[in-house]
Amino acid sequence: MSDLTTLLARAEEISSDAERVTQAHLRKVTLPRGGGVMGLITLDNGEDHTKPNTFGPRGLIA
Repeated sequence: MSDLTTLLARAEEISSDAERVTQAHLRKVTLPRGGGVMGLITLDNGEDHTKPNTFGPRGLIA
């Protein structure tokens, strides 16, 4: 069993439905004046801005 497989199996065992799963969304932004492309990462847990983002076991599985 690989380390990643072991980690994901363990995450499945200890996960809770109460955990807010944070998803990371990547958007490519073209910079002005030929500055290239920048990656903008937005974290979203599906809740309003008062609820913290988390990086728990269910986030690894999602």
